[in-house]
Amino acid sequence: MTARETVPLNWSAPPEWDRYLAAIEREYGASGTYAGVLLEQAWREYRDRHAAEDLADELLAALGRRAAAAREKNVPETRESVSGGGRRATVRIAPTVKDAMSAYAAETGAAKHEILRAVVCWYLGGGRIGHVTEKLETAVSDASERLTATPDSETPTVSATEKKRAWLASHLVTDDSSGGFTREQFGDALAAMPFDGGNTEHMRTAHLDAVLDRLRYTAHPNNADLFVPCEQAERFADDLGVDLDAPAIDRTPFSDLNTDERVHGLRVALARRAHEHGGKAALRTAAIRADVFDGTPAASTVRDLMERAARADGYTTDTRDGSKRLRCDFAAVSDTVRRSLTDDDTGETSDATRQVTGEFDRLLSATPERATDGGEDQ
Repeated sequence: MTARETVPLNWSAPPEWDRYLAAIEREYGASGTYAGVLLEQAWREYRDRHAAEDLADELLAALGRRAAAAREKNVPETRESVSGGGRRATVRIAPTVKDAMSAYAAETGAAKHEILRAVVCWYLGGGRIGHVTEKLETAVSDASERLTATPDSETPTVSATEKKRAWLASHLVTDDSSGGFTREQFGDALAAMPFDGGNTEHMRTAHLDAVLDRLRYTAHPNNADLFVPCEQAERFADDLGVDLDAPAIDRTPFSDLNTDERVHGLRVALARRAHEHGGKAALRTAAIRADVFDGTPAASTVRDLMERAARADGYTTDTRDGSKRLRCDFAAVSDTVRRSLTDDDTGETSDATRQVTGEFDRLLSATPERATDGGEDQ
């Protein structure tokens, strides 16, 4: 196809557009020639579900997991104010692809720039190979952790705790659910669970973070009692201008935090110290009151929060020299706590990898992409 057989997309550029172009330049040395071709390929992958995706989802479902929303072919839920801002993406693509994307927008009731954003995010997430690989990595990791090996002649078994968490995950999020659940609904699920436990404070504390990790859910950035997919929470946080990774304790006075936010903040604070000191750390009541909670709560309140924090994986309490301590083993803490640690806390960075194929020489004479201002999506 020659340049004369392509057309400029000329739709509102999504917030991820610069990151998309930068990723292409890092991979291929330039974006003008390749941006349109890669967008077409990402669109076809996004539109046409592959059998490998179904198999990966079936495996996750069998393990009581749910694929993250951004790994599914859902149109991003965005506010108009962050969708384009007047900037245009005039990358050139085949007219048939532009027509197909327009038709899909009409079919789903989404704006055209939302479809463009979904396709760009699909590419940035690694495309089909990246998404399926991530699902399989989750499944392998989950199976390895959950299956406890018995003697060689016997079949591996699943622990009672993991059975409870798998049951909760499968009943809290179903194909008919609205995409989120409340803290109250989590309690109702505990009460309905066909295992010992019930809707008690101990059960809520012991299982909530683990179930959120299993589902890849987190608290809504503007409502700590509502849990939504992590990717959806990130979009809400972008809209609200909130740092989703920061625990509430880092941005809210102690008196305005609910009990769960105080407990989570305590776990994060101790996890940071554990990571800085070889994986283990312990804090006494007085140190927690002064250093974590700025001297605000009474010692009795701090001791209660320490007991609550110790109910999660990776945390225990003990007494040394007559003083109560909260201890942390960083290797055992949940993903929910780890997500609240910044790259500076952990010294880790993430780098998405991707594999794409296609013929790029067919658009060597195409007009390079550019961003302009004004006009409606054509």
